Amino acid sequence: MQQMMAGHILTCIEERTGVTEVLVQRADGKKQRAIYYGQKEDVRVGKSVLLNVSATHLELGTGGTDFIMALEPFCNRQHYPSKYGHIMKMRYTPWQMAVDTLEEQESPYHGLFAQEELSLAGSFVLIAELHSMLPALCVQLKERMPEARIVYMMTDHTALPLSLSQHVHWLVSNEYVHATITTGQAFGGDGECVNTVTGLLAAKHVYQADWIICTPGPGGVGTGTPYGFTGLQLADILHHVDILGGVPFFLPRISFGDKRERHYGISHHTTTLLKKFVLRPVLLPIPLFGDARDLHIESQIEQSSLAKKHIILRQKAGTVSEIDSLYKRHHLEKLSSMGRNWKEDPTPFITADIMAKTAWWLKQLVEMN
Repeated sequence: MQQMMAGHILTCIEERTGVTEVLVQRADGKKQRAIYYGQKEDVRVGKSVLLNVSATHLELGTGGTDFIMALEPFCNRQHYPSKYGHIMKMRYTPWQMAVDTLEEQESPYHGLFAQEELSLAGSFVLIAELHSMLPALCVQLKERMPEARIVYMMTDHTALPLSLSQHVHWLVSNEYVHATITTGQAFGGDGECVNTVTGLLAAKHVYQADWIICTPGPGGVGTGTPYGFTGLQLADILHHVDILGGVPFFLPRISFGDKRERHYGISHHTTTLLKKFVLRPVLLPIPLFGDARDLHIESQIEQSSLAKKHIILRQKAGTVSEIDSLYKRHHLEKLSSMGRNWKEDPTPFITADIMAKTAWWLKQLVEMN
């Protein structure tokens, strides 16, 4: 079902690179926030708009907002201008667009990607299922390596427009992230790539990444079934990193604030992915809390046979006080995940913190030898 409705713009709420949020009056009388991907100059109070209201009709969470599909007058407009692009994203939809992919023939980097032997050459790649973990990883890496070039690669498993992410906007604006890459049907990155293999190689060889972080965008999907969740597609990326000669770290999804049994402790999204679908060993950081949580996590690791397939890196967990101090220094006190402020459910953020610390420590060892 795709449900559309007419409306008009009441006011502009917020603008950031590539996206404007407005308040609209819909034809059904409701006032609703709506997102417009385009130039702010197009947004004027009183303008008539055509809205996609499918998500708000279903009362969804992350995706529960309206989107402006078109606004009057319906004159010629050019969004996301390209220089040479012939590769289409959002292909065969009314919103398809040509983008400047880094691999195509007219790209200045075409010759680079023509080299079949191109590899990651030992680059560390940090991969997470939840987009909300991106700032937590970035600030700890920057805390330890202030000059580090962090490149963020966004996949097309969830949201497609990079500009939807408030995290990315903040991280780029405050120079935590050096460059962004959007792969597959996702769009809006500093670099556009056809797939995650070339996206990873672009991070290494085009943007000279010290660290590569890969997560889907906002809006992951789950269905309460063993395999019906978007995070399962991360298996491909973990394989790509390994095949290309990189070092794959995977951030386990761990929570003691989510009371759903399948997500309590180590989420079934993590155990299912790593037990059945990831065919090569990955580095898996596990926090040690020094209390009953450790017993629960170890029981799940044993039941899923994760230690037989992957490299478990057990590290003492940071305290809430330490994380609080870190986030205050970096102005991230409002970080949240799955609708919960980080202090309500600190475990996911503590786990992200130890992954960044552990990866940094291992990187130092490698570079010393």
